[in-house]
Amino acid sequence: MSLRRYDLILLDIMLPGQDGLSLCGELRKITFCPIIFISCLNDDETAIRALNMGGDDYLIKPFQDSVLLVCIEANLRRYPLPPQ
Repeated sequence: MSLRRYDLILLDIMLPGQDGLSLCGELRKITFCPIIFISCLNDDETAIRALNMGGDDYLIKPFQDSVLLVCIEANLRRYPLPPQ
């Protein structure tokens, strides 16, 4: 995995080849930025696992663009961006 700097990551749970939960665990080892899960899975157990793996927020599809934008803004406020 590349060590690029990201401001925020939108991560789906259902990915080809690897699920977003395990990818989140790998990302947490190399990056410190908000991770917002987006998923069609609408069950408490999955949301809890996603947040426990290092996710900062969990949105269930479908959602309004305005909801995603507010979640992004709120998470960026909590994570001050380091100098480049």
